[in-house]
Amino acid sequence: MVKRNEADIALGPFGLTATRAEVVHFSQPIMIDYYRILVKRGRPKANPWGFLFPLAPYVWLGLGLTFSLSCVALIFSSLASYDPRTTSRVKIVLMSCWDQFSVLMNQTLDQVPEGWTSRVVVGLWLMAVMVILRSYSGALTSLLAVRNIPIRINSLRDLVNAKEYNLIFEASTALSAYMQEAKGNIYAELEQANRDGRSQFRKPYELFLDAYTVVRTEDYALLVEETTVRKVMSDDFSTQGRCDYFMARETYFPLIFCMIGRFGLHLMPFINFKIQSVVEHDLYSTWLGEELTNMTACLRAPTSITVNEPYNMRGIWGVFILLTGGLIMSLVAFGCEVAVSWGRIYAANQQELQQRKVTPVRPLSTASMWL
Repeated sequence: MVKRNEADIALGPFGLTATRAEVVHFSQPIMIDYYRILVKRGRPKANPWGFLFPLAPYVWLGLGLTFSLSCVALIFSSLASYDPRTTSRVKIVLMSCWDQFSVLMNQTLDQVPEGWTSRVVVGLWLMAVMVILRSYSGALTSLLAVRNIPIRINSLRDLVNAKEYNLIFEASTALSAYMQEAKGNIYAELEQANRDGRSQFRKPYELFLDAYTVVRTEDYALLVEETTVRKVMSDDFSTQGRCDYFMARETYFPLIFCMIGRFGLHLMPFINFKIQSVVEHDLYSTWLGEELTNMTACLRAPTSITVNEPYNMRGIWGVFILLTGGLIMSLVAFGCEVAVSWGRIYAANQQELQQRKVTPVRPLSTASMWL
């Protein structure tokens, strides 16, 4: 409307861009703002496989390798002095591994290797197990007592990679115009997400409605300037008394907000003087702060909570899955042992029957009878 000379002044404020500056006259900057990402705040959930998290994957790998080395050292030490008349090699191997596994489960080491090399290896294994298990038990207690609120979206990169999230932009903004011209950067990927059908462009008054509906409950991200994000969070806390939103840490695409007027408007120098006075006396920020009475209530909302309730099955069913799997494997092994035992008994019975068979007596000859 200003470009078509249907209006002299538009309050906005509008983001300053080179394309817009070619058709309208921008005033002195009112404020500088940045775009932020607003998503719903995650809920603390108990992870049934959380008992694996106290140790990093490389620690689990190192623990497995150390366990294997200790088993090998104890096996060679035991095979060097075993008596084949009283035990078998297979039993030696199984018992050596079982002893090291018992140590890992906080049990007593019944068999002490005789060789000094094996003793050194096993001793180092015992010390490593002590340190790792103490660390594991302390970290596991903390994980069970404190639940973390998951934070998935903290940057534009996180948002682009999270394909399940839909994006909500304000229509006809400096950002949307820049996205259409961007090439080979994160903004070009945002435009590609728009082509893939993930983006929605809404009118300014529709942004707050979307924020209080789909953004609060579903996988939607609102990409607007920080002032609008703070306004949503402030008003929501004032009415609901809780923090349902999370503002990503990353700031991007700075905006210089100004008023606009048609070219040749004689009032623009006077308007610029008034804007400069307001900004220099920090009046605009003061007025804006009065509109955002509770804007800081949810900015530092905790990302973890302490659990003061009994731990239910939803948080530890992974342990029972492992227990059930172990019982099934034990049952299968027991069935195999019974089958092998029955096979041995059957073979022994058949051999005994063969030995008890009476060989038929041949008739004696005349010479044999005389002898």
